[in-house]
Order: sequence, then structure tokens, then C-alpha cells
Amino acid sequence: MSYEYITDYNAASYTPGRQGCEIDKIILHHWGTDGQTFEGVISWFQSPSSPTSAHEVIEAGRVACIVNHYDTAYHAGNWNANLTSIGLECRPEMSAADLETVCERIADLYSIYGVLPLYGHKDFSSTACPGRYYSKLGYIKQRAIEIMNATEEPETEPESEEEEMPQFSNEEAAWLKSLYAKSKADKPSDWAADDLATAVDAGITTGERPQDGCSREEAAIMILRAVEKEEKAE
Repeated sequence: MSYEYITDYNAASYTPGRQGCEIDKIILHHWGTDGQTFEGVISWFQSPSSPTSAHEVIEAGRVACIVNHYDTAYHAGNWNANLTSIGLECRPEMSAADLETVCERIADLYSIYGVLPLYGHKDFSSTACPGRYYSKLGYIKQRAIEIMNATEEPETEPESEEEEMPQFSNEEAAWLKSLYAKSKADKPSDWAADDLATAVDAGITTGERPQDGCSREEAAIMILRAVEKEEKAE
């Protein structure tokens, strides 16, 4: 945020909690009249004799939260509106810097509560408040959305980790090379091709792995098959 967020002050008049209601709007106000100061307005809200309050007081570069958002401030002149809103007291002169800070603060509120509708105090009570800000409500909302979207982290696809090629020792590489060469030559030698074909036709062997070594159990099975073939031939 580009403004100072101040939480050192507390308004005197408010009701703890919101009686189960949810925040569904933001209501803008302007404080008093031109010429009053940020500190003076906060001091007035702190006075035990003050019957009203707001959640935040805003001027260019500064935002003071004087009532927690989960509590009900007395700002709209309408109890139901108080229960469901956040009230912002803004500097009545509405300089360009004041207006931009209001937009920035609402952008931050939007990031927390979603894009809530904006109203002026006069929408709920017979008053001229929020003065100059009322005609700017549409602009404030759009500008706040722009600020919010510009400050959100862009969605990026996670970087895929490239699979590292396995590293082999010289001995392992030579062994793999020999396996590859053997697979390329996995066919019977010329001198054995005809006899192997005959053995395959007779059902003595499948002809697979013609140049591999033969285990004793494999040899025994092939001999047994040959004997059986001979006995049947007799």
C-alpha cells in the first residue's frame, strides 16, 4: 500500500459485533467542513460526547482505522445500514491525492471483502454528505478495481522441472552398449538358422534369444521335448 495505515486510535461510540449480519456495502462520508484536520476529526470521534463514528478516516496518504470492521460504527443514520456496511470518512476538499488514497483503500477492502457496492451517506439519510465524493462513486469503484487488479499476483504456471539424464560410469556405459549391440544381433547365426527353424517347427524351442546361454532347466526341457518327438515318430 502507498498510504500509512494507522491503528492507534479508537472511536468512543460503536456497538461490538454486527448481530450476525455480513458486510455487504461501503458507505462514503465527508467529515464536517473544509478546513478541518485529519487529527481534529479523529480527536472528535474519540470524545465520549461524540454520538457518531466511522470505521476509518481518510486523507491523502493516511488511513486511520478507529472502529474494527467486525464492530458496528454509527455513521449511516440507519441502523440496518450500519450493521451491514463499512463507513469511510473522507477529507471534504477531495484533492486529487485525497481521491486516489480513497480509491487505494477501497481497492484493499475489495481484496478482502470482494467488490462491494459503494454508496453515499445521502443514500440512507437526509444529508448532503458525502459532498464532492458522491458524483465520483462510479469513478472510485472502477479505479479501485483497476488498482486491485494491478496489485494482484499474476497467475503463472509452475515451472516444470526438467528431467536430468542419468549419468553412467564408463563400465555401465560399456555394458549398456553391449546389450544394445546384442539386441541388434538377436537372430541365429547363419550356420544354425536352418536347424533352429526345424527345432521350432518341432516344438522343441520357441526360437527366442537364439544366441543367449541356456540354463540347465531350459536344456532339460528341450531334451525332453526332443525325446518325446522321437518316441512319437517310432
